[in-house]
Amino acid sequence: MLLESLDTYSKTYLIIAIASTIMFVIKLVLMLVGGDSVETDVEFHSGETHVSSDSAFVLFSVESILSFLMGFGWAGLTARNEWHLTIIASVPIAFIVGVSMMLFITFLMMQVRKLNRTIEFDIYDCVGKTGSVYTELKKDKIGQVKIVASGKSRILNAINRTQEKINSFSSIIVTDIEDNNLIVAEYKGEMEDGTIYN
Repeated sequence: MLLESLDTYSKTYLIIAIASTIMFVIKLVLMLVGGDSVETDVEFHSGETHVSSDSAFVLFSVESILSFLMGFGWAGLTARNEWHLTIIASVPIAFIVGVSMMLFITFLMMQVRKLNRTIEFDIYDCVGKTGSVYTELKKDKIGQVKIVASGKSRILNAINRTQEKINSFSSIIVTDIEDNNLIVAEYKGEMEDGTIYN
């Protein structure tokens, strides 16, 4: 058997490599299915703008440590059994490969976190903006509107304070904010995208 043909140092490399690889794959699967999400929370702020950040993401995260151990284990095993190097010569090679893997995975994880980062926005910036009704807005009832805020199209709760209901797909303008809900009125005129409603 392969395991029996290995010396103690090679067995150690192999155990480290297999264990860390299995744990890394489990961690990756959990991340992909949402059990270990990299996304940040979304919050509305009244009066001030706050941006969520992953700047606290440190080099020594679970993913980076596992990637170091993977690189260390497989490189050390290769150096011992394929290149027939001594343990003294194999350890530096394993360490260099491990550090390289750690830096590479850290870089990839930071990019993924940037892609999934949700920028919080000041809901008061919506005042004066135009959008469209997503769900019908009856008088003094909460519905939903589609509006571009902080450079992103969003579906937000809205209240119609006018006397007439506003049908779905009608254009609206935000007139005020109340308890983190948009106060809207039907809008007739040129929208921000250049469309004109009469």
